[in-house]
Amino acid sequence: MRLPIALTDVPLDTQQIIDELKRQRDELIEVMRQLFDRAQHADTLEAVKHMAQEQVPFNVQGYLDEFSRALASEVRMLLGEVGKLREERRGLQHEISFLLGVKSKYVPGGEFESEWKGPMGAPGMPPTGPPPDAGPPPPPPDIPMARPAWRTVSTRTSKKKKRDAVPPPPAPVAQPDPRQQVRSWATWQRECYASLC
Repeated sequence: MRLPIALTDVPLDTQQIIDELKRQRDELIEVMRQLFDRAQHADTLEAVKHMAQEQVPFNVQGYLDEFSRALASEVRMLLGEVGKLREERRGLQHEISFLLGVKSKYVPGGEFESEWKGPMGAPGMPPTGPPPDAGPPPPPPDIPMARPAWRTVSTRTSKKKKRDAVPPPPAPVAQPDPRQQVRSWATWQRECYASLC
């Protein structure tokens, strides 16, 4: 049985001893807690290692090989698509250059410039300016003489006038129809590719 002791009844030396014992008790509790934490940590690590050994061992090299094969097939597929796009781009560039070449032949000053001129100021035509000189005005149309009322008069033509008469202008040389010369665009394209290969 313990007797209650008042702190005032305890001599001063005993109070110091009690304080020292409390401090030692707190230190021991702290050391015990640290030992328990270390033991628990070691147990956890041991359990993790044991579980890792029970699992199927993870083959890193096999995983990398499988990933490399899958990645290689993806890269091959993407490179094939890039190659197709490059070939399409190249073909389109050839078609564009061919069409620009054909256009340059038909613009004013080109190889196939025709006599016909479009309206002034239209796209592809020279800018508006004074119209070209049309030459002398055409002669007035011949007006037939009015018939006399009481008798018929025939007009005589002299042979001299026939000789001095200007011969009619020569008939214009018929140029071939441009539509017959032009073939379809698909034919040009095939010929263009055949000449490039």
